Amino acid sequence: MKGKGVKYLLVFAGLFFLAYSLMVVNGITELDANILNLQPSVKNLSVSPKAILPSGGPVVVNVEAVLSDLNGIDDITWRRCLAAHESDLNDSFEATLWAKNVSLGLFNQTNEIEGRYSCSFALNPSDKTGRWVVYVFARDMNGLTAGWFSVVSFASVEGNIWVLDSDSDGYHEAGTFRLAESKPAGAYIRLLDSKGVDCYDKNAKAYPGQILFFSSHRGDGSYDYNCDGMQEKREEDVVKSCLDTTTTAWCATIKSVPPCGSAGLLTSGTANGVSCVCVPSLQACR
Repeated sequence: MKGKGVKYLLVFAGLFFLAYSLMVVNGITELDANILNLQPSVKNLSVSPKAILPSGGPVVVNVEAVLSDLNGIDDITWRRCLAAHESDLNDSFEATLWAKNVSLGLFNQTNEIEGRYSCSFALNPSDKTGRWVVYVFARDMNGLTAGWFSVVSFASVEGNIWVLDSDSDGYHEAGTFRLAESKPAGAYIRLLDSKGVDCYDKNAKAYPGQILFFSSHRGDGSYDYNCDGMQEKREEDVVKSCLDTTTTAWCATIKSVPPCGSAGLLTSGTANGVSCVCVPSLQACR
């Protein structure tokens, strides 16, 4: 019993001594660095954007993280933002090559023991595509370390590429790529399901290969409904008399072929082989 009493007394004394070393700074308990050095902490890591499509130029990745140290954030002497392609990671999840290595900068100090840090790096068209591992690393003056990992998808699999089809005609608007594991909000379809690139994505009647003609413009002043870069008129023939044709043509009363959407007199050809009529019509185009 005597031995146990001494043991309990020593434990109690140790706990009392440790508690005495604690001091409250701005309502936050801080451990006296002279008593015990604690490992720094990295948390709340955020990376934006998380998914990127290769483009004609570099894409900037922004990283933020909260670093803290009960000995005070000044105890953290080394802060780095590292990134490597997954193929450059070994079995121990250590990079044989950190392709991106930049310093973390403090932009918001919460209190004496915690602050929010940020960094940014660029992924270029020449960089490897696939998954990139982002590692925020901190080390204090005594060599204790902490870190946090995140992953960025750089041109993920094609099945996760979505494109905008605002008019739901099966053709997507150019330059509207999104990377996501599930369908984004809005009129998005998978790139794999798209029939091709639309020339005007606000009218379902306008798409590559359209064979019909229309007498009103598609919505932007153009009559290029079949996306060939031209505005093909349906009727371009003019006849002196509607008796001179068995097909539709513009009657001789007009001076020239009407432009797209403009009115003229159009014949439908002979009637009973003897008479015909010219009726007001609009020029249709595609």
